[in-house]
Amino acid sequence: MGRESVEDDVKVFAVVHINDRSTPVDQAHIALELAADGVFLISHGGGAGEVLGVLGQLRSTHNDAFIGVNLLGHSSLGAMRRVHENLLRTECFTDAVWSDDIRNDDGSPSAAMRYKVEYPELSGVKLFGGVAFKYTVTYTDDPDTAAGEAADLEPFVDVVTTSGPGTGVAAPPRKIAAMKQVIDKPLAIASGVDAANIGDYAGIVDCVLVASSVETEPYSGIFHTARLSEFISVAHSVG
Repeated sequence: MGRESVEDDVKVFAVVHINDRSTPVDQAHIALELAADGVFLISHGGGAGEVLGVLGQLRSTHNDAFIGVNLLGHSSLGAMRRVHENLLRTECFTDAVWSDDIRNDDGSPSAAMRYKVEYPELSGVKLFGGVAFKYTVTYTDDPDTAAGEAADLEPFVDVVTTSGPGTGVAAPPRKIAAMKQVIDKPLAIASGVDAANIGDYAGIVDCVLVASSVETEPYSGIFHTARLSEFISVAHSVG
């Protein structure tokens, strides 16, 4: 996948956990070679500088790949600003910013999108905004509540991004179906999806951000190649 769209078919984005500077580049390469539609870089131990440094390394060999980032510890607006600063300083483009909670900008969920549209050079950056997302104060499994959140927050994101209640825990299909019904923009799931349950979301999800089910162990940053390959194949076939 290049930078055209995330809206045509179900897309698989492999989440690369960064534990050093060289391994994530190799793992991202593996995911892209296995036909993942893109990758997201995230670090639970390092800062934004580490993530953006790996982005630069990866971009040098995969200039046309879809590469997004999750800058933990930054608000949605803060992450968008860091990505912008990095672009101006290094000319290294980021295809997407994933934020776990689009409401985390001092109660102004529109802040990151308003910043993005102010700068034409950010027009290609997709904002994957967390809605009813794990470990946030507005997390919910309730379909009606989640649908209300999705409808309210859709204008402030490019991709409505949700999850189950925890890492590696699947989101209830009824929740996903209810959210999908009330939005026009793409819907992504970022927890608990594997080759065995991806079919439960056929027709109601546009993107899957996958890590735990395809790693050697959670947060290892190392993909189990056979599981990742199987997941990509199955996910692309369910449409």
